[in-house]
Amino acid sequence: MRKFLLGCIFVFGLFGWNASASAKCASVTGDRGVALLIGIGAYDDLNWPALPNAVNDIDHVCVAFAKAGFEIIDVRNASIAELNSATELFEAKASAANSAVVYYAGHGFEYNGRNFMVPVDAPLFASKEQLDSHFLPLDKLLKAASQAKRFNLFFMDACRTPDPIVRLKDVNSDDPEGNVSPMGLLEMTQGAVFYSTAKGRPALDAAPVDSKTSPFAKAIATKLAIPGLELSDYFKVVSREVYANTRELELGPQQPFHYGSWFEDFYLNPPQKPATGLNATDPSSKAGGRASIGAEAGAYLPAIATKALSSIQISMDRLAIEDETILIGEVLSNHGVADLTLLAVNGDALAQSLLGYMYHLGVGVSADLKQAREWLEKSAEQGHPAGQTELAWFLQENDPAETARSLELYQLAAAQGYAKAQSHLGFALWEGKLGLTDKKRALELFAAASDRGHPYATYALGIYGGQVEEAVRKLRVLADTGNVEGNNWICELRYQFGQAATVAKDCSLAARGGYAGARAIWAQLHDRGQGIPKSPSEARYWAKLATSQAELKLRPDLERATSNILSRD
Repeated sequence: MRKFLLGCIFVFGLFGWNASASAKCASVTGDRGVALLIGIGAYDDLNWPALPNAVNDIDHVCVAFAKAGFEIIDVRNASIAELNSATELFEAKASAANSAVVYYAGHGFEYNGRNFMVPVDAPLFASKEQLDSHFLPLDKLLKAASQAKRFNLFFMDACRTPDPIVRLKDVNSDDPEGNVSPMGLLEMTQGAVFYSTAKGRPALDAAPVDSKTSPFAKAIATKLAIPGLELSDYFKVVSREVYANTRELELGPQQPFHYGSWFEDFYLNPPQKPATGLNATDPSSKAGGRASIGAEAGAYLPAIATKALSSIQISMDRLAIEDETILIGEVLSNHGVADLTLLAVNGDALAQSLLGYMYHLGVGVSADLKQAREWLEKSAEQGHPAGQTELAWFLQENDPAETARSLELYQLAAAQGYAKAQSHLGFALWEGKLGLTDKKRALELFAAASDRGHPYATYALGIYGGQVEEAVRKLRVLADTGNVEGNNWICELRYQFGQAATVAKDCSLAARGGYAGARAIWAQLHDRGQGIPKSPSEARYWAKLATSQAELKLRPDLERATSNILSRD
């Protein structure tokens, strides 16, 4: 197999300025905030291994952040003195900005709970007292970024495997402060950190081997071009792309993940605002006609189509089982919102369904329940199972008076063999969510959806139907294709029967893939030493990651377990 160069990469920037790059990134208003981009790769290859693509990555993401409206501070191959100067400038600009972003590509490490960035002139050996003078403490950058009025965000394209790390001359194995270790979690009160890879996994400097950018930087820039992805959705689509592009590589897969908390929607590239002066086509005369689409949607349409629009290339098999946000991120990479709207106005039922979902949850556009319902009504009237399913779910979430219609829509889509509808309807019938309880029918629906590859339905067949081994077999097939959702539901299913230790590898993959439940289970396995060596530090690490995710609040048992781990000294 071909080997791929590894790089421990983190992001920020300003010195060692490249003229051609500065021209690409200079003409911005900075209305979105300030972005410090740091790429350090020209290490001497003696004390610290060189990272050929670190600076190339800054070229790549610099253009993307500039186009998104961020003022750029660009730092390349900086010494410790230059990093300190850049941090001072960044802090001054952050204090006048709404948002502050840091992107770092380079080496780093943790000591005694503090994380450090490695400048180009860093020594390999240092004493504890020399750390702050020879390396840049990341808490200094956190303080600078926290001056922003609204939000701060760190991107860490980091190789957090054991080497390379600095050697401390005055630390021994029994030192109460511990030894030097790979980068740890950064704590912030209103913001997030996006790591390029899971703990203990390498971040690839190039993939494939002849690439001029890292897979993380490439995905960051590509998905940043899509307007209207709320930060959690942005993280999701970037993570999926990096995983997909590295799964077959010798050192893959690479699984990015995020950590942090924020209390309002945040967009690196905000939803498109309706254009002015554009003549909207009235869709009420097109296929479907229960409701006409208002001026808000029409304002996204170009007055004159500049190219022939192609239909959306998503198979029904994928549509029926894959996460909508991932699919929409893929669609918006090829079709702008204006193109998608024009397809919908011209009667494309799938485009109508996707737009309805987007307006419902504010993915790619500003949330608008009126627009959401109108587009979903039009798709459902054409008999499209995705439109029927999304409308049923919309009504279930937003209009209790429409319970009977929601049930009818699920039934119509399920009758077409649409796995998402079968799974939704099965759960509703099992729990009596739509005024009707029918557990026998629910199990039949779970079985049908499972046969079509729906991950949750397969889990449900095991947990509710008692077909545990058959469910695990089907989920294993899914996991073996590289779908981490299969690993997640295997972990969850075995956990429900007290057998998580037997599938520790699945729990590990799912935890690294960002699933809150799997992270909580993985923390417990470390805490108890079940299936893996006992490690209180690893237990706390994964418990902190799990509790940072809102989804864990839906799992009181797991929330209690992680809280118990974190409550100990």
